[in-house]
Amino acid sequence: MKNKKPIIFLIVGAIILLFLAFFCCCSVIWFISQLDNAGSSYKKSIENLSTADYYEYELTRRFTTSFVVPQYPGNDTTYDITSLMIVKEDNKNDRMHSQIYLETEEKKSKADYEIFRDGDKYYYLNESMSDFKEAKKEEGEDWGFEPYKMFFNLRADQEVETLEDENIDGVECYHLKIELTKDDVQELIDSLEGDILNNVIALAGEEEAIEGAYAEVWVDKENKTIMRYALSIDRITVGLSLSTSTAQGIEGTCYFEDVKIEVLFSAWAEEKEVESPL
Repeated sequence: MKNKKPIIFLIVGAIILLFLAFFCCCSVIWFISQLDNAGSSYKKSIENLSTADYYEYELTRRFTTSFVVPQYPGNDTTYDITSLMIVKEDNKNDRMHSQIYLETEEKKSKADYEIFRDGDKYYYLNESMSDFKEAKKEEGEDWGFEPYKMFFNLRADQEVETLEDENIDGVECYHLKIELTKDDVQELIDSLEGDILNNVIALAGEEEAIEGAYAEVWVDKENKTIMRYALSIDRITVGLSLSTSTAQGIEGTCYFEDVKIEVLFSAWAEEKEVESPL
């Protein structure tokens, strides 16, 4: 009687190989589906920023900015900038209310600035005012009354890299990484020029160099809403033009370093609305 063991070994080996091939195919299909799910969830989460009935977020911003002017050696200036913005977005009633706290990461008894939008009407209040004042429509649009459009640089057509899933406050989330483009960073620079530098210093054209610029987004798997956003830039180098009461057209270099913007979202689709503070 011939030895049947080699045949049995071949059959067992073939079964094992088929099983491994099936397992690998399933793994690849699952991985691709995860990428598709993460990508489609990201696109839906961007849509929800402008279509969800209601949501809130807290935006913390930290960075160091320094100015170097060769014409005045020894007078380099450095500032550490920190601010907190608390925003309520009411898309259902077409309203937005924002409170801005400068030089702090915590909510104080009174905001340094408040911004309120009601439809196409814009209002603002600062610490020296007792009542809100209406702004011209073009001023309101220039000031970025929709903060997420100015700071987040999120677009549905962006390429995203899927990282390991994470849990944010008990919510299972896709964790995605976004490489920022030159246009994204330029939008950020433009916002810093008007918001932080108060137009005393004009940044000259586009950035000269960007180092380590990327963003991360955590998207709720079930509801397709953003739970957290974090932007990080090691350094931005940009030319500047400084004008003072005694001198015009002084040229130099501005550096934005250790730029960190973090946004925590909450109250998605809750039965709330923004009430008028007027």
